[in-house]
Amino acid sequence: MEREVENKINICIDLNLTEINYSEEKMKFYYQKMIKPLLTYLYTHPAFFMTFSFSGPSLEFLKKNNPEAIDLLSDLMDRHQIEITGGGFYSPVFPLIYTVDRIGQVEKLTTLIQASTGKRPRGLTLFASIWEPSLITTFQSCGFEYLFLDSTLIPKKAQNTYLPLITSEHGKSLKVFPTYNDFLPEENESVEKWTKRIRSKIKNINNNIISLKFTPEKFLTFFKGEIFNYFDKLDETSDFILTNPQLYLKSANSFVSAYIPAGMDWISAEWTNNAYIKSDNNSHFSLTIYDYLETYPQIHQLYERMMYVSMLLNQSGGDKIKKNSAREYLWKAQTGTNFISMPDGLPAVNSKRLDSFKHLITSEKIIREASGDKESLTRYDYNYDGLSEYICQMQKFSAVLTLDAGAISSLDVLSSGYNYAVNLSRNKQFDGEKDEYERGIFVEHLFSPGEFENYKNLEGNITPVFSKVKFTEKKFVGKRNEIQLEGRGLVFSMKQPVLLRKKIIVSSAGFVVQYILKNDSPFPLKGIFVVESNFDMSRVSGEVSSFEAEVIYNSARKNINTDKRFFSESGISTIKLNDSKAKLSFILEPNEIAGYLYQNISFKRPVMDEKGMLKVEYASTTAVNSFFWNVDLAAGMEMEKTINFSIIPEIKNKKKTSDKAAEKSNDKSVDK
Repeated sequence: MEREVENKINICIDLNLTEINYSEEKMKFYYQKMIKPLLTYLYTHPAFFMTFSFSGPSLEFLKKNNPEAIDLLSDLMDRHQIEITGGGFYSPVFPLIYTVDRIGQVEKLTTLIQASTGKRPRGLTLFASIWEPSLITTFQSCGFEYLFLDSTLIPKKAQNTYLPLITSEHGKSLKVFPTYNDFLPEENESVEKWTKRIRSKIKNINNNIISLKFTPEKFLTFFKGEIFNYFDKLDETSDFILTNPQLYLKSANSFVSAYIPAGMDWISAEWTNNAYIKSDNNSHFSLTIYDYLETYPQIHQLYERMMYVSMLLNQSGGDKIKKNSAREYLWKAQTGTNFISMPDGLPAVNSKRLDSFKHLITSEKIIREASGDKESLTRYDYNYDGLSEYICQMQKFSAVLTLDAGAISSLDVLSSGYNYAVNLSRNKQFDGEKDEYERGIFVEHLFSPGEFENYKNLEGNITPVFSKVKFTEKKFVGKRNEIQLEGRGLVFSMKQPVLLRKKIIVSSAGFVVQYILKNDSPFPLKGIFVVESNFDMSRVSGEVSSFEAEVIYNSARKNINTDKRFFSESGISTIKLNDSKAKLSFILEPNEIAGYLYQNISFKRPVMDEKGMLKVEYASTTAVNSFFWNVDLAAGMEMEKTINFSIIPEIKNKKKTSDKAAEKSNDKSVDK
């Protein structure tokens, strides 16, 4: 279709369904309220041109449930009225995944689009415009000619040309259509005001193009508004003309050459410099997804696990069918909305991250079954901090031990598909107190009596010692699954030097952790030694699944009410946490009678409501389990403690103790 476009401002409208938190219910709503009436409108208005960006699941939904929509999309593409862009099937964050997964996800979506409409996509859309130049080679090898990219990533000298760009890397190039969020029509904005805003920016009209990327929510408003109707009435006298990239490129004769450094869209970038606080980027460099990961440790933790499973998959052999199945679960875990919530740009909510962890654990389980991997303890830089971590691959679980506090920072139980160590730490702004340390499993403290009271009451006025220390490796024996670590610190007002040796033995059943606490000062040392283990209680669906817990107290078994704090000064020889939903138990047994504290911490984090307003709501819950012993050491003396941690499947359901009985046992043991 040849059209006269000289001295026109080309408008490219893109309906973007690649950044939504996909669900069938959401797609049913969007189909009835937007997609169905829009396709009907387009079919009867052949001069209305636009672009659609689908994720794989959203297009699959239409193909399965609304085949008539696929027929209409195909007809509209045949007459070049619309264009469907490609991308990653599960809308991944492309810079964070290996090339083999980039190409695999792209080809999976391309194949679906071609099978559905008969045409391969020529352009693509990136989740949250998360970009890096190395993607050029990958995308060109997949047959793409152009992509949409947020205008804030464009270098300043090219931003105000309002022309498509051409960017290159290693002799390969792609055309880039910037999308302008500041030109999106505002709600109830008049045509006159909107057109004036655009004309005030574009002085000399010369086949310029402005691409407008609409989220489904914004498009619903736009579809009913005055400006949408205005586009249907454009004539030869208007400065504007509707187009799509393929139509525009047929007559385009000017491109702006520009190197586009790594970056991300302005909505996500605003939340990158400071956690949960919007701020401008005043540096000379674009903010990237890696800056985002450093700001939000919980997102970085997911990235670490994703890269580890990707590495396992790419290095594994064995059954090809199982490997393909494992890769599919890996791709599902790579979904961008598991990392960043769009369109608000905040970190993904806990339930989305847990969903991703579940897919990763399932993928790892299949990989290990396919390759016949044996149990192992290895070390390498798992979290990219320049130091080695310890990776435990056991029959029942995978775990990561870090030198930071010498703690277990990841505990994936294969049977449940759940990571029990994805704990948050308290944030003063949202939780009322601030934790000065990361809440892992086997985190140690040495408190004065006053600090211990604050610790019991979840008050923040404590001085972390070993929980904040970076331990050093003294011995590693992979064949025996043994790690020996050492941490040093200064405690109390006299700044007395203390030493903690930590020997960890990993087995099929779990862990044995041996402690040797030494008073390295010339003065007596008195205090309370605490071993804290935190277990995340949130589920993939966002619900809270409370542990059922029981203790052996003075040789008698007692159920405890996990909805309340439980405290015993001494007399505890065993604790058992039952996760009835996962049908497994955690058993922690000190070698000597100990005091014990159980309490839950609920965390809150900000989210964006439907009106675009920031609100703080429940995020997750952690079960805090703390053994403790009194410390009374003369100068140069040591004390030794050992804790055995077992992960066992539930053999049978135990009869539950009534709430009243549990409360009664608490009343006898809870510190008043």
